[in-house]
Amino acid sequence: MKSPKCIRFILIIFIGINGTAFAVDHSDFRLKAPVEGDMKPGIPLRLALSYKVIAETSPGFTDLRLFDDLGREIPYVIHMERRAKQKPRSFTWKVMNYNNNHDTQTIILERPGIADAVLDVELITTDRDFNKAIEVHAGDDPGSWKLIAAGVLFDFSSHIDLRRTTLKIPETHTRYLKVILKDNIRPSRHEEKMSFRYKELEFSLSGQKTGEIKIDRFTSRISRKRTEKLRLDQVIISSPRTSIDREGDTIVALGHLNLPVERMLLGVNNRYYYRHVELWVGKTAEDKSYSLAARDTIYRIPDISEERNTLFFNMKSYGYMRLKIINHDNPPLQVEEVKIQWIRRNLYFIPEEDRGYVLYLGGRNIRSPQYDLQRLIPDKYSKLMSYAECKVGALKKNEAYSPGTDPQLRARFEKYMFAGLVILLVCVLGFWVFRLMMKIPGNRSS
Repeated sequence: MKSPKCIRFILIIFIGINGTAFAVDHSDFRLKAPVEGDMKPGIPLRLALSYKVIAETSPGFTDLRLFDDLGREIPYVIHMERRAKQKPRSFTWKVMNYNNNHDTQTIILERPGIADAVLDVELITTDRDFNKAIEVHAGDDPGSWKLIAAGVLFDFSSHIDLRRTTLKIPETHTRYLKVILKDNIRPSRHEEKMSFRYKELEFSLSGQKTGEIKIDRFTSRISRKRTEKLRLDQVIISSPRTSIDREGDTIVALGHLNLPVERMLLGVNNRYYYRHVELWVGKTAEDKSYSLAARDTIYRIPDISEERNTLFFNMKSYGYMRLKIINHDNPPLQVEEVKIQWIRRNLYFIPEEDRGYVLYLGGRNIRSPQYDLQRLIPDKYSKLMSYAECKVGALKKNEAYSPGTDPQLRARFEKYMFAGLVILLVCVLGFWVFRLMMKIPGNRSS
C-alpha cells in the first residue's frame, strides 16, 4: 500500500535537514589565516597554534575549522605537547662521614649502587626556623672534589608558610658528594634587613636559629632518560593596569586573554615581600562576572638572595582574567610586567597533493567537530613530535564572513523545525492509519 504524497514529502524534508544540520562554511567565521610550509601529501603535519589563534577561538577550539583551496572541510586533531607522566624515582644516600665544626656541618655521601644521573639533593630534617647556605661538591673518590652547586636551604614555617630543603644540581653520575652547610645569617645594613608585618605576625630573619641542625638523611631524584624540554609559548603584558580595592589589595587587570594559563611570571620592583596571589576569571569585563579560580604565593627575601615570582595555575581557557595580590598591612607591590605562559598546542592534519589550506576561526557558539582523525592520531608525545612542522600565517579578516549568519540561532531553528516536522509526521501517520482502519470491513460505523 502506497503512502500518501504528503508523508513522502515530509520524509524528504526530514532527511535533508538531518543531513545538513550544524554544517558550517566560510561565512561562519570572522578570521582566517593561511597554513604555510612544506607539505608532504599523505603524511600527518604538525601546526603550532599561535597566541592570536588561541585567543580568538572559543575554549576547546569549538569554532576552529580547516578548509582546503577547494572549499572542503579538512579533519584535524589538536594535542597539547605533554609527555606521559613518569613516577618520580629517588634514593637515599649512604653517609660515609659527618663532621660539625662551629657553624659548619660537612657530610660525605656515597651512592648505594644507583647508576642514573642525579638531579637534586634534598635535606630531610624535622628542624624548623633555620637559614643555611649549602654547597655541593662532586667527586669520583672521597679525596677529589669539584664544586657543582650552591644555594640556600631555609625554614620560616613558625612565621610564614615558607620552607626549602632541596637544591637542584647539574645532572651528575659521580659516586660521591660532599655537602657543606653553614649559617647564612650575615650582618647587613639596617635598611636591608627583612622585617615586616604579615597579618598579626611580626617577621624578621634575625629570629632564625644558628648552629647545628638535625639531619635525618639526604635523598636525590634521578633521571631515567633525557627528553626534549617541554616548550611553553608566552605573551608579555608590560606595565599592566593596577588598582587598589576596598580591602587594600592590589588588582592587576589582564584583560581579555582566553588562554590556557600554565603559569604567570610577575616582574615586581619591590625589595622584599611575601604575598598570596589569587587568579580571578570572568566571562565578561564586569566585576560581578569574576570568580576565584586559583591561588599561589610569591616572595623575595634579599638577605638570602631568594625569590619566587612564578605562579603555577594550570588553568583551562577563560575569557577575562585578573590577579588579586593580598596586601594585608603591607604597601602595594609594583608590578612592572606579567608573562603568561602555556603549553604549546599543535594541530595535526593530513595534507593532500597540490592543495592549499586555510584556518578559519572566531565563529559564534559552533558545535565541536567530530572527526575520525581524533582517534587515528593518538596523543603520544614521541610520535607527535616526529611529524614535520608548518606554521600559521598572518591572521586576517574573513571577507566572506556574514554577521547575520549565526550558527547557534540556525541550529536552534533547525532543532525546532525538526521537532515540528516529527510532530507533523506523527499526526499525518496517525490520520493515515485511522483512514486505513476505517476501510477495513467491520470497523465502519453502522
